[in-house]
Amino acid sequence: MPTFHIHIGGIVQGVGFRPFVFQTAHTLGLMGWVSNTNNGVQCRVSGAESSINALYKTLVESPPPLAVLTTHSIERREEEFFDNFSIAEGDGGKRLSTNVATDLILTPDAAMCDECRHELRDPANRRFRYPFTTCTQCGPRFSITTELPYDRERTTMHSFMMCADCEAEYNDATNRRHYSQTNSCPTCAVPIRLYKTTDNGSELLSSDAQEILQRTVQYLRDGRIVSVKGIGGFLLLCDATNAQTINLLRKRKHRGAKPFAVMYPTVEMLEHDAKMTVIERAELTSRAAPIVLLPIRTVADAELPPSGIAFHHIAPNLRYLGAMLPYTPLFDILARDFGKPLVATSNNLSGSPIVHDDENALGRYAQLADFTLTHERDIVFPQDDSVVRFTNASHGVQKRIVIRRSRGFAPAFIQPSLWNKYAERGKTTSILALGSDLKNTFALLHNQTLHLSQFLGDLEDFDAQEAHGNVLHNLTRTLQSKPRTVLVDMHPGYHSTRLGQEFVVHSPHAHILKVQHHKAHAAAVLADNDLLLPSSVDAEPVLGVVWDGVGYGTGDAAAQHTIWGSEFLWCKRKAGVRGSMERVGHLEPFPYLHRDAMSRQPALSAFALLHDVAEAEEILRSKFTTNEWTLHTNAVTNPALVGQTPLCSSMGRLFDAAASLLGLCDYNNFESEAAMLLEAAADRFFVQNGYDNLACLDLMKFNNGILTAKPLLLELLRGVKSGFAVDKQAAQFHCELVGGVRAVARSCGAKTIACTGGVFQNAVLVELLHRQHSSAFQPYFHKQLSPNDENISFGQMMYYLHFDSDD
Repeated sequence: MPTFHIHIGGIVQGVGFRPFVFQTAHTLGLMGWVSNTNNGVQCRVSGAESSINALYKTLVESPPPLAVLTTHSIERREEEFFDNFSIAEGDGGKRLSTNVATDLILTPDAAMCDECRHELRDPANRRFRYPFTTCTQCGPRFSITTELPYDRERTTMHSFMMCADCEAEYNDATNRRHYSQTNSCPTCAVPIRLYKTTDNGSELLSSDAQEILQRTVQYLRDGRIVSVKGIGGFLLLCDATNAQTINLLRKRKHRGAKPFAVMYPTVEMLEHDAKMTVIERAELTSRAAPIVLLPIRTVADAELPPSGIAFHHIAPNLRYLGAMLPYTPLFDILARDFGKPLVATSNNLSGSPIVHDDENALGRYAQLADFTLTHERDIVFPQDDSVVRFTNASHGVQKRIVIRRSRGFAPAFIQPSLWNKYAERGKTTSILALGSDLKNTFALLHNQTLHLSQFLGDLEDFDAQEAHGNVLHNLTRTLQSKPRTVLVDMHPGYHSTRLGQEFVVHSPHAHILKVQHHKAHAAAVLADNDLLLPSSVDAEPVLGVVWDGVGYGTGDAAAQHTIWGSEFLWCKRKAGVRGSMERVGHLEPFPYLHRDAMSRQPALSAFALLHDVAEAEEILRSKFTTNEWTLHTNAVTNPALVGQTPLCSSMGRLFDAAASLLGLCDYNNFESEAAMLLEAAADRFFVQNGYDNLACLDLMKFNNGILTAKPLLLELLRGVKSGFAVDKQAAQFHCELVGGVRAVARSCGAKTIACTGGVFQNAVLVELLHRQHSSAFQPYFHKQLSPNDENISFGQMMYYLHFDSDD
């Protein structure tokens, strides 16, 4: 009988692929074996050729729900004879390859599936109220993986022995837990413990699971704060209707006014407090189960009685609520027993990484909570909750914007066509891109498979630096990767840049290359939209619109004293050869006063942009003390100081200036607060008046590579003095920015633009640009990645592979 070998690559481990192959082959009367290996799923099969072809077609066209195939092949082999069809280790017990992770993408963690949720709530089921129930279609994957290929002994479940019943399920080809590597039940349970915070650390209260669940819910009802270990780390939970407790949580976390996320027991309860579209509901209930930003219901549009949530303490002055549903059995039990919304925020101090180990949760960070609920399933790869939002649905099409890419999404990035260029260049070694310092991620290309890390925080924080190092070490160890090329930002002061330099020192065969920040952004959005590999040699260039806070510019003389942040990059792509990027425009530069103080003080941005406008002096003076005014004035008028003050072209600081002029925010309590308040004001106007009732005045002009912003700010200034409605002025500001993009695109002859950078987390701006589709240009935005600095590591990789190097 003929024998064939089938290879399947992609997200194919930890998703029930082997049991699926086993069951399909058994149905077709085939013999052989299937195995997880270092390079995906391998299958050797013997039988009727028509049946083998039917097996292959089924695997490729109808794989298990969580599987994502990137490669697949079938080859005829020498005839072999098998007694049955089995799930085997490697090639009949041998590893097929020493090249780890070729065609194998690490599987992200998945939220609890409907079948497990039903069992969890069924009193007649043996897993009733068991906090760690999972199956082949849900549960932790990436977060608990220690080695590859994915099997129980190479996860942090390895120390938990299955009971007889679980073992029987595991070996039963008809059971959905057939070869479920995370399988357990109350008989062979993952141990759980409850601690009370004391002055000296933590005191053990209970190790009885059901008692712990009951006591935890009672503590939440009593207004206490409880730290609970989830899939990616510990979350701090408290009653979302208790303003006093929420304010205490803010004080302990040093969080100020930054909004909290809220976990609802059910999507039906969430609908009492927030409006959602079909697409937003689908995102909430997806296997990734991210936090989704949803518009809060007002008294006027309330269709259902509200839950009593303390909106003004959870998201002060904002119109959107970050909502999520319980994504683990443990959270589901607690949320449903509590019966009301829960604030759910990472156990950390603001700016630090999420706490994921018992040592820190019960020691250094114990004082953040009154009680800590933990368990013995260790976390290898800590992850925050992912965050997603959507543009307004007023015209029937919503654009998805990823704010934070972590649990449920990382580390997978699926776009096989990107690696063709890599293969063509004949590279055979690993490449590591270390990203930016803010919103850090790293990207690792190993054996033509990309692994893009979860959000790792801001590397200005020492704990974040330590966490970054641990995650990088664990991933390179898991993949057995030894990078030979290391990509970093041009900023010499970045921790990520210094880390790259240290890496090369300790790796004598490695070399380091630098990629300019905004060019990395542009390469990221092009790759995210599969725009890097044109079919034609004469493909039209794409105008990259890269708007963010600040980024280190190139070293050419003209830009040496200017910090970038509002870049228009002319991206030339050619089939078969490397492309190029040319900076063709930016905002008119203005003083970058007192360095990073500008990002914390929007009023300082307003001063920097309008200090030479007499009619602005009265409003600007009111925002500073006499000493501050003298200090700032000297910085822009004293010749000795002016020469020491760099210039910047930051779009983020332009948003800050507008927010300050409109009286929305003079000091940021958290990152981008001013921009968020400005967007919220514009959103209120467009929701009430529609998007077609405000004409663009074309206040921003583009000449000789300079986009002017001062006429726009002067218009806002006149509006403030005339008492115009703030919401309308905020909306006008956004419209004029779109007009500025249109002016640059028209000047360059661009028919396609690609938008990236932290500013494009703004849903109003994305919506307005999207509406230009039919009349001015075709806009592209990120799909899988966040527009903020999380995409820098990926962009560094893509720039290195596809564009001429600046280094």
